[in-house]
Amino acid sequence: MITLCALAAVALLYAIALTALRVFETRIIFRTDRSRANCAVAENDIFTMTTEDGVWLEGFWRKNGSRTVLLWFDGNADNVRYACKLLDAHGAENPFLSSIDVAGLNYRGFARSGGKPSQDALFADAVRFYDALAPQYDRLFLLGRSLGTGVAAYLSTVRNASGTVLITPYESVARLAKHYFGWLGAHYFVKNRFESAKFWRHNPTPAAILEVINDRVIPNSHTRALAAVISDLRLHEKVGSCTHASITNDARMASFIDRALSNFDSKESDV
Repeated sequence: MITLCALAAVALLYAIALTALRVFETRIIFRTDRSRANCAVAENDIFTMTTEDGVWLEGFWRKNGSRTVLLWFDGNADNVRYACKLLDAHGAENPFLSSIDVAGLNYRGFARSGGKPSQDALFADAVRFYDALAPQYDRLFLLGRSLGTGVAAYLSTVRNASGTVLITPYESVARLAKHYFGWLGAHYFVKNRFESAKFWRHNPTPAAILEVINDRVIPNSHTRALAAVISDLRLHEKVGSCTHASITNDARMASFIDRALSNFDSKESDV
């Protein structure tokens, strides 16, 4: 009887823990609370868009009079407008990056964007974002950082891109769930799976990966597993003396983006 009671208690605790993960999955994956810090941008850099289901989204669109644009998809706790700070601090040091247009969109529920985030919503919004800007450009590059690498990976399968820059990418969010909560079997129940590796299989888009050594958010083994399935991986560089978060303010990230885009530009024809 004691054994049966103990098993029942363990089963109950497991069910409670698994239910809590399911209930709070959105909060774990999409850290909208951390994106609230306002980042003012110049009035002519402001970008807004309304989705097909009527959700208002905001971000930035920095124009340099170029026929090339980089579409920026940021991490799960970021205000994408902070990308402008990296451009301001290190853009002049990187001739290709400073010469093109750059645009980013805050996901639903992030910063001042309306709505609630989900994988499907982010994917649909990324396509609409691309379609809104594409008619004005000859070439479109994509950049994803952390969570955004999954968005960029998906977008590269449904729209043409001259290259995709991946900063601290992952195989899939489901695989990350297995890494952190494998004892619960949580990876079997993740709804927002962001299957990056699946999107890169048989995807001819050239890509470049920047990996943070000893990344404590996305294990290096996950990043390298993704790299192994990318058929046209132009660059794969590793940097130390920074963290998963601090790389976003690092001059080496700007330099890597510049070199990756230059590589894509020299070896890829227009979209």
